Amino acid sequence: SAVQLILVNVAVFIILFVLRLLFRILQLPEVANIISDQFLLHADLSKTLYKPWTFITYAFNHAGIFHIFWNMIGLFWFGRLFNEYLGSQRLINLYVIGAIAGGIVYVLVFNFIGAYQNSALIGASGAIYAIVIGTALFMPNYRFNLILIGPVKIIYIALFFILISLFDMERGNNIGGNLAHLAGGLIGFVYIHQFKKGRELGTFVFKATEFFKSFFVKRPAV
Repeated sequence: SAVQLILVNVAVFIILFVLRLLFRILQLPEVANIISDQFLLHADLSKTLYKPWTFITYAFNHAGIFHIFWNMIGLFWFGRLFNEYLGSQRLINLYVIGAIAGGIVYVLVFNFIGAYQNSALIGASGAIYAIVIGTALFMPNYRFNLILIGPVKIIYIALFFILISLFDMERGNNIGGNLAHLAGGLIGFVYIHQFKKGRELGTFVFKATEFFKSFFVKRPAV
């Protein structure tokens, strides 16, 4: 569910913060860097190809309290609505494939454009854009009551999200990160389009989660 995804994000944020603080106190910052590095998606392919899991784990890491706060607000409002109508497993499916798509675009852009090779991507924004756009396309006339504004159709809120990233790119700020956001949004569009045709794009995510769950669920004795 949306709440479970939020709890995982918050838990990772707190754990990484505590570990960084602890190892700095112990004067072992290199250990903290190694741990944090498992939750960063490097633009440099020579680093990323050896850590393919970071195409997912980066989406559970955040740069600071405001970064995680605003991402979790978006996940809470749109994720709960998506979960209510389409179910928790599809929410997880879309979160993961949105994150992967954002990560792939980020890496490709920096390697083909040839800029900022030492940069890294963190944050759930690509995954959340996928959920925001997917939810808005599935029920465009649904309204959220916004403070000081009143009821607003969520399709307009989704368009506002897209414009934020486009304007931020136009100003030259964090081009790769914003392209990752938009890639996630595109996945949300494609996911819902295919869902309406009876196709589930996140089947591989479901199978992967079931596989890992099998290690923690006891099988009944025969």
